[in-house]
Amino acid sequence: MAQKVREYQTFLSKYLVESSEAKFRAVKDAEARVTALYEAKIRTLTAAVDPASLPASDAASESLYDQRNAAVVAAAAADKTRWGEKEVAKAAGGAAPASLEAAAAAASLASEQEAWDARPESAPVTGVTLTEEQAERATHGLKGRGEVPGPTLAERVDQGAAGNAMEKEEEKGETEAYDARSRAVAEAGKAGKSRWGDMEVQKSSSYAKGMTLSEEQAEKATHGLVGRGEVGGPSLEERVNLGAEILSDTQK
Repeated sequence: MAQKVREYQTFLSKYLVESSEAKFRAVKDAEARVTALYEAKIRTLTAAVDPASLPASDAASESLYDQRNAAVVAAAAADKTRWGEKEVAKAAGGAAPASLEAAAAAASLASEQEAWDARPESAPVTGVTLTEEQAERATHGLKGRGEVPGPTLAERVDQGAAGNAMEKEEEKGETEAYDARSRAVAEAGKAGKSRWGDMEVQKSSSYAKGMTLSEEQAEKATHGLVGRGEVGGPSLEERVNLGAEILSDTQK
């Protein structure tokens, strides 16, 4: 029995050793095959390209490109190229020769001269349409000197007061419309329903606040007009008399 046990142990140990060695050799063989495969790919990628190994289509493309470059250079030398200096220099394989630069400069000057010669004698102004009122304002100075049909200087002086009044009414209407718009924008911004940005809302709000004057500000703002009797208040003569009375009372 002991003999059989020893034989079994010897067989088992030998089997384990041989199987482990076989697995190790298989792994090494696989690693060698993978290494050889990738080394071959790397050599293929890094190897210089042999022109003879190129496909016929690639060789034909290079030939056509060379022909095109030669045609560009020849056209530039004959001053019949449609390409610029940089493209001509690229086709020539370097900096543009002096002759090509001179030819390009001459072609540029010739084209500019042709454009200048082909210009119209008097180019009409298009796209400008003036209303009758704008035309009247635009020719106001000429009308005043009688150089175009219109009122003379005396007539304009007579009509000056009425015209100023009408202009003030127009300006007042425009100002009122802008004030109403500014108040609407400010109120919409406060309610969070404005379609305008924050900067526009702030601008309109500050403008709307400036339209409301306190009693003191209104008094200061109209002081000069009150002094001249143009708005409600004592006239200049009444204020002078009142000042004299106050001064005499203080001196008593």
